[in-house]
Amino acid sequence: MFQLASSMRYTSKFHFNVYIDNNCVSQQLIIMIRDLDISTCSTVQVNISAFPPDLKDKRKNILWNKVCGESADAEGKVLGLQWQDNYSVHFLSTIHLLEEQNISEHKKSQSSSSNSTAIHCVFSSHVRVNIPIPTITDNYNHYKVGVDVMDQYCSYYFT
Repeated sequence: MFQLASSMRYTSKFHFNVYIDNNCVSQQLIIMIRDLDISTCSTVQVNISAFPPDLKDKRKNILWNKVCGESADAEGKVLGLQWQDNYSVHFLSTIHLLEEQNISEHKKSQSSSSNSTAIHCVFSSHVRVNIPIPTITDNYNHYKVGVDVMDQYCSYYFT
């Protein structure tokens, strides 16, 4: 991934944002790519060392459609973020801020005992509604198409 990112030519006209799948990421990789002046966003597994330890402890106490996050590196340039949807989604990013939100059409999640009240209040009898979600989630869902295509190619070709 680093070789691919370092081959991108940065100029004042172009700035790159790279979206990475959670199978290929580490905090060191994100910092190395950031040092090339390329912004990065990735989903991550919560058990990797790159994810902030304080968030690992809080992850079971987040309400539906809520966000928590903090700096994941000593310089404060990598954001570690958790968003609670039907399950917890974890991100590392050098692009986004914790408070940013977009209004997006969101499909009704499956209810569980912990989130059923919140989901019923927002969706009532509707299957889709426009709700504020974190910008990081909206952007990742929009730009991850390339990540999905890469995963598809990896399934076709063995390396």
